[in-house]
Amino acid sequence: MIEIDSDTLAFGESEYRRYTARMKVIEGILIDRMGYKPKRVDDKLLESLRVKIENG
Repeated sequence: MIEIDSDTLAFGESEYRRYTARMKVIEGILIDRMGYKPKRVDDKLLESLRVKIENG
């Protein structure tokens, strides 16, 4: 069995919470702007949105 010290575990948990909160903010913005939440937010989606915005 692998053991993880409590400091490393606490750090991982806090980072998970921080990035999950950021993800929820981004999802909220996308829902407001697009009207729905995409299945996944990746470079392909962001690039297509950038092109769409630039082309008006």
